[in-house]
Amino acid sequence: FDLISLTAYNEFDAMEIIDITGALGPTPAFLESEIGAENFSQELRIQSNDPDARLRWLVGANYSETEDASAQVIAIGTPDNVVAEVVNSDQLGEADNAAVFASVELTLTERFGVTVGGRYSSDDFEIVAPSGTLFPGSSNEFTPSVTLTFKPDNNSLLYATVSKGYRPGGVDTTFLDDDPNDALTSEYDPETAWNYEIGANATLFDGLLIGRAALFYMNYEDIQEVFFVPPLNLSTITTNGAEAEIFGAEFDVRLLVSENLSFNVNLGLLDSEYTDFDDSPSGDLTGNELPFAPRVNFSATGEYRWPVRGDMNAYVRVEYVYRSDQEGRNNNNPTELQPAYDLLHLRAGATFGNFELELYGENILDEEYFTNRRPGPIVTVVPGRPAIWGIRGTARF
Repeated sequence: FDLISLTAYNEFDAMEIIDITGALGPTPAFLESEIGAENFSQELRIQSNDPDARLRWLVGANYSETEDASAQVIAIGTPDNVVAEVVNSDQLGEADNAAVFASVELTLTERFGVTVGGRYSSDDFEIVAPSGTLFPGSSNEFTPSVTLTFKPDNNSLLYATVSKGYRPGGVDTTFLDDDPNDALTSEYDPETAWNYEIGANATLFDGLLIGRAALFYMNYEDIQEVFFVPPLNLSTITTNGAEAEIFGAEFDVRLLVSENLSFNVNLGLLDSEYTDFDDSPSGDLTGNELPFAPRVNFSATGEYRWPVRGDMNAYVRVEYVYRSDQEGRNNNNPTELQPAYDLLHLRAGATFGNFELELYGENILDEEYFTNRRPGPIVTVVPGRPAIWGIRGTARF
């Protein structure tokens, strides 16, 4: 067996200033948010190291600790000329997670196999609100998974998987009001989801065609949903209660037309819906689509490679990406719909030994799009990258 230790530490700091002129009247105003976080994690794992053994296994434990702090200011004026501070608040938080996990993979026969795994997680958190009020909380969950595999022959694999996912609970304290008995302060429960998936992988025509297909169904309970707090909608609360379903399909195909020419096609389809969400702060949202769940994701790549001289090879690649529109908010507000977009990329380069030189063009048609949309009283978007041309060199040692 192998003994593996994984240790990680990171720090994160950021500041954001948003112009909220209009939210407080015609006078210039802005919202400034500063956040900082520090995270440490340690994992120990023991696992078998014989890939040909009939029984393969692993057991392990993980611990992580996160400390964060945030400060928010609503001010009249501009960042360079502050007239008055309307709200000034600070908040501290700490979250600890401890988990144990195990997995066993057993080859029953030459064609059948089974993998059984499970993880038990325990989460504790503390939030100190601007008033000094302490909000402690905890949650724990066991998340199992089972996968069955069947190999009809040496070139194909069928599988079926059932697994459970879990997101721990927490507390929201708005910087406008952190009274624990107030509707603006919300303690929310863990969110869970069961995933059911069947799929197939196959290699056909002596490796000229490689394909993968999967169908899945996800059933969410107690979804953690974010809502803005009226009347200014400058703060949010998180609630539970929603149930939702997602049906999906994924297809990947790689076609080798010749030794030089190949094509890759990827297609993802989603159908999402809140099946029970009649008591949300925004009214009955049952039947709405989930936000950030595009119905169609599609990409296609064509590549031509040829030998030049010695160990030097050249290539030309064309990439096309399409994503359909998606809802930006759980109430499916049409003004916050994220429109569909498609992108075209070009790449050409050469490899020689451990070196590669590539000329590339990304979004060569200069499509205007955005990759994220933040709802609120002032809708903000993250714009996608414009047309970019460049050269890239890579050396491997």
